[in-house]
Parts: sequence; C-alpha cells; structure tokens
Amino acid sequence: MSGATTVALFDLVWVELVRVLGTPAVAVLVRRATKRAVQRRPDLDFAGLDVQHASLEYRYVLPPSWQDDAPQSREALRYLVRHELCPLLEALTGPVVVGLLARIPELRRADIVPEGSP
Repeated sequence: MSGATTVALFDLVWVELVRVLGTPAVAVLVRRATKRAVQRRPDLDFAGLDVQHASLEYRYVLPPSWQDDAPQSREALRYLVRHELCPLLEALTGPVVVGLLARIPELRRADIVPEGSP
C-alpha cells in the first residue's frame, strides 16, 4: 500500500488530468465516473464525492471517510479510477492519458491505475 493518503492520491489524479485535459473536461469525467460508480458499487463510499462549479472554477469535495483515510476509501478510489474513470479516458484518448497517470509513482504503488497500463 502506498504511503500517500486517499485524498493525496485523488489530488494527483485530478491535477494530472487537469494539466492534460483542462478543468471543465475533468469535472465532467469525474462526475460521470462517480455517477456510474455509485450505481455499480453501492457498497463503496462515494457519498459526498462531488465536483462543484462556482465563480468560474471547479472544485471537488471528497467523502468524509476519504478525509479520514479509512481503509474503504482507498478501495473506493481504486474502483472509481480503474473501473469507471480510466475506461472513459481510454474511450476519449486511447491509452495516452491513462498512460500518463500510470507514470505517477504514487498511483502505481497504491495500485490506483489498471494493471498493464504503460
């Protein structure tokens, strides 16, 4: 398991995606991935995960359990990124953006990106 907190790992994903795709696109993708994750894995804690738009900027709010770095929070993040967000990214960009995420050592150590990512 990575020494990085769940919040820090989500932030790494967010920052890298914003760098490549821009904040509005990332906001849409994270919202869509979260909506799908809630429907497919109600056993994981996504309650409170939200992307908000205010004053011309987007901000994310993470579930309280993710703030406390509860063990289930890492599993929820892993599911969100590997099973919902990465397939959306691959459909839009092919392997390029997922490959960029896979180059982040903390995400690899925490097993957040799918196996076999470049």
